Amino acid sequence: MFTNIEEMFGKGTDTYHFYLNVFECLVNDSSFTIEQAIIHNIENLNVGIDQNNLKLLLGCSESIEWAIRMYQRERVIKTLTDAGLELHLLGCGWENHSSAGYRIDDRIPYAEMLAYMADARISLNVFPWFKAGTHDRIFNALLQHSLPLTDPSRWITENFTDGEDIALYDLKHLERLPEIAEELLREADRAEAMIKRGYEKVSRHFTWSHCADWILNAMHTIAD
Repeated sequence: MFTNIEEMFGKGTDTYHFYLNVFECLVNDSSFTIEQAIIHNIENLNVGIDQNNLKLLLGCSESIEWAIRMYQRERVIKTLTDAGLELHLLGCGWENHSSAGYRIDDRIPYAEMLAYMADARISLNVFPWFKAGTHDRIFNALLQHSLPLTDPSRWITENFTDGEDIALYDLKHLERLPEIAEELLREADRAEAMIKRGYEKVSRHFTWSHCADWILNAMHTIAD
């Protein structure tokens, strides 16, 4: 799980244990970002750290981000399959988890994922650990007329409304997730209305063309 951390700092070292504590912090509180968890653990150690070393700790945290992402995704999948729901899963590694409903394909080029989204009434999402932003999976799912069922981020809650144009669940209360999914599958007309509203919102405001404009505007602002 922490192969890169072991290679960089050595298993059993103080830095290795520091990152283990960061991971445990993220497990215990899913609302923490990677940055918040690192700073929280530095404060708990009651030690001073200069800006360069802080940058180093943040820069070497990719393995922790991947580990917590996989940990939470397995929890989500297990919660749904334990409740009797069957999931279509894509990508490497799912065969290692006995909780997986069944896997329909290996890792595929992302563009080919759109066809699977278009064929799915619900597209399940667990965000990476950037808690302020979003992911193109949300936009692409809605543009393929599939309903995103996702944990929230600050950007999502500012731009979408649960039950209106998106479906949200809480990683802190996964016991509620099967009921949410079952209701969306059972109430097809309600889910379709949510997809329609989400599709219209994304088409108006959040296409790749819009994203390119945001990037270009930001670059012009920096240049000015």
